Amino acid sequence: MGILFKDANGNAIAQLLQMVATDEQVNAAITGYLDRNGIHLAEGVDLQKMSSAITKNENSINGLMESVGGLKKVQNNVLLQYSDHFLGEFEKGLIDPETGDDKSNDSYARNVEYKKIATRNTMLIADIPESYKIAYYFYDSRKTFQGTTGWLSSKETYTISDSQVGWYVRASVQGNYIDLQAINVILAGKAVTDIINELKNGSRKTDILDEENLSAADKLELNITKASIESVYDSNCVLIPFFTDLHISCTKGRTAGETAGVAAKIKRHLTCYNIISEDYDPDVIVYGGDYLDNSSQTAKTTAVESHKAVRMLIDEAAEHAPVMIAKGNHDDNTMYTDYRNGYIDPEKMTRVLLNKDIKKTNRNPGQIERAYGYYDIPNKKTRVFVLNSIDVPTRLDEDTNKLYYNGQGTTGFSQEQLQFVADHLRFDEEGWQVIFFSHHPLITFADDDTEASGYSCSSVTGNHGGKSLIELIEAFAGNEKGTAVNVITDFESKVTYDFTENKSNTVIACICGHTHVYCHKRQNGIHYIATRAVYGHPTYSYISTSYYIVVDQKKRSLQLLANGDGEDYAYEY
Repeated sequence: MGILFKDANGNAIAQLLQMVATDEQVNAAITGYLDRNGIHLAEGVDLQKMSSAITKNENSINGLMESVGGLKKVQNNVLLQYSDHFLGEFEKGLIDPETGDDKSNDSYARNVEYKKIATRNTMLIADIPESYKIAYYFYDSRKTFQGTTGWLSSKETYTISDSQVGWYVRASVQGNYIDLQAINVILAGKAVTDIINELKNGSRKTDILDEENLSAADKLELNITKASIESVYDSNCVLIPFFTDLHISCTKGRTAGETAGVAAKIKRHLTCYNIISEDYDPDVIVYGGDYLDNSSQTAKTTAVESHKAVRMLIDEAAEHAPVMIAKGNHDDNTMYTDYRNGYIDPEKMTRVLLNKDIKKTNRNPGQIERAYGYYDIPNKKTRVFVLNSIDVPTRLDEDTNKLYYNGQGTTGFSQEQLQFVADHLRFDEEGWQVIFFSHHPLITFADDDTEASGYSCSSVTGNHGGKSLIELIEAFAGNEKGTAVNVITDFESKVTYDFTENKSNTVIACICGHTHVYCHKRQNGIHYIATRAVYGHPTYSYISTSYYIVVDQKKRSLQLLANGDGEDYAYEY
């Protein structure tokens, strides 16, 4: 049986498929979250609690969810199918972030029961006062503690990953003079998460990336960058903004929101990006790694909060294009001396930093957490690879409490990643071109290759798969076939490739970060480029720089246009 909801003017809002009760807590939690984030529904629109049987109505949902954007127009009919669970009663007390066990502490509150995560595509939404903070604690199917999110603000939600379905979740809240009656936490279903995401996407966010962050000098440089883009760009060109080596401050005790708020260099570049993207539509945005400015003393909790801050800033950037995120050598925090307490494993990094982008890109099934993949721009026949140059074994030596290979100092490509690249460099259609991004250089830069006197930087370790990747790229460009073999222990690989039947074989360039200085070398007809950093380079007094990469396929031209103190560069390929 259906119920027709109407606004004060008699306009239909939503046709509900089933007779269910309205729950004021649901409405308050969701609308409260939206309000705190500056997202406002049209007058009269009311989110109602729906039945949990979302799968029964899948066809109807798929047909009607196209009108989600119509929430801004009350007269549009919108199906709101909501699968929800409350985390239940809260009591005074803390959940230990190391063990997941209950502890006595009246300055905190925790929910009593373990709530099972039953379905995919769900989101944890907290209706709490803005002065409160909340953390979620996860337990596997046997209720064995798996970890915590750390403290989140009232504005933040947590999206459940597929690997957490079947687990249990609890919540803990901190704040002055906690009122248990002021806490409501909801595990929201797919339709509500879709609505929230749609509304967030359509809402221009300026609280963090406000134009007021730009100085007069910044605005002048922005205008110069826009003029440079204007001089070479047209709608047939590929436009890829490239932000690498952000190195956000890792300050102990700061929340993600606090860290994001003081990240002046990152904010400046993303604010410029938001303004540039109003006039030019980027095809894909690439972040080149090293999101943390950590040290040997940066504990895991601090590093994770800093990653969340980076993700918060990325989400504040205008969402005109898919995002691809490379992994840098600082990002797993393996420079921390106690690896057990400092190391951020690939699964954790995926949940915190990468998870929102995975569905928009092509990944290797079973290796999604390994942080490599590609994105196609079909109308411009361009394939954009983002490689993981730290795709190394992550075994822990229990006796020494150290990883056999740490991400701070070890580079390499696994057999699986190399085969993935080989398999997706096959084209049965003419006109396709390929560009590669990675954190580390694929070749060594030295002397005349760099803009810095006396500077050099090594490539990805050759016998860790670096040599094999170069072989694949050059074989693709030459329409060759063969087998790339590596016999070094722990990095064994045997990758068979055959590009002889390819109808496309053009490599635009291989572009990386890591160096913080600009480097360029053309080797066997292929451009290898390293760029300056958002962070800058203190040794060489280079200030913060990002790049806008413009590819004109017809002219076979590649432009790297600097926003910051760097020079502009132009190449033919």
